[in-house]
Amino acid sequence: MKMLRISRRSQLGRSKFALALMTLTLILGVAAVPASAQTVTYNQTVPATYQADNEVTVVLELTKTAGDGVITALGVSLVIPTGWELVLEAPDPVEGQLCIPDITYVSPNDGPPVFAKAPSPVYLDETAGAEVCNPYVSPIELVWAPNEAAEGENNAPPTFPTSVTLKLKVPADADGDVSIIGTAFYRLDGTEQSTAPATSNLSLATGVRGDADCSGAVNIFDALKIRQLLASLIDSIGCPELADVSGNDTVDIFDALRISQFLAGLVDTL
Repeated sequence: MKMLRISRRSQLGRSKFALALMTLTLILGVAAVPASAQTVTYNQTVPATYQADNEVTVVLELTKTAGDGVITALGVSLVIPTGWELVLEAPDPVEGQLCIPDITYVSPNDGPPVFAKAPSPVYLDETAGAEVCNPYVSPIELVWAPNEAAEGENNAPPTFPTSVTLKLKVPADADGDVSIIGTAFYRLDGTEQSTAPATSNLSLATGVRGDADCSGAVNIFDALKIRQLLASLIDSIGCPELADVSGNDTVDIFDALRISQFLAGLVDTL
């Protein structure tokens, strides 16, 4: 049998090539792998049910991944049901001010403020020049202000993670199943990007408002059930969505107090 012979010169040549390839890999290996760009993720927290002539609390949350690029702008477009309005957490217009300005929300983590863009005014009487602002209806446009940057530099990117809590006013004639759809938009190195839309479905809460134990009527036992729940004497109540008469998406002592006041005739409605 013939043996295949490899000369020493050939072996040395291969060793030098392998060493050169290893050195090149160490130098260029990191650069050879393309880095990923930053991406923004949008989530919203919305209750499963709503009550007519009440409020719904919506929490918008935005996070981002690590990666290349600089995010210089951030906003959210929130499509809400027809007839629903953003609750104005701003003072009424002062004398001589025709419209309420953009609503400002405070960001967590010492981030920049968030603005709900004011709707354009509508002229009701061109002769008199009287005008009013449209209500904040769908779509609600939110804009995150850029962080302040060092002197002479461009605006710094927004702080992440960031969130904002909104309250929506539900009209008295609201009925049926509805949806709230939110999409985040951001600018990465001058190019506009968007997240996948997030959809939250809500259904009308049935029953009598204030009927915490689902008995079909509002009585002192409903207020008592809430107090027992808050004192951890019971684990749950039958209809928490009906017990939340204060409309803050939480069953708390204010709901028990409101029901007690209603039963005592101190307030007319729940």
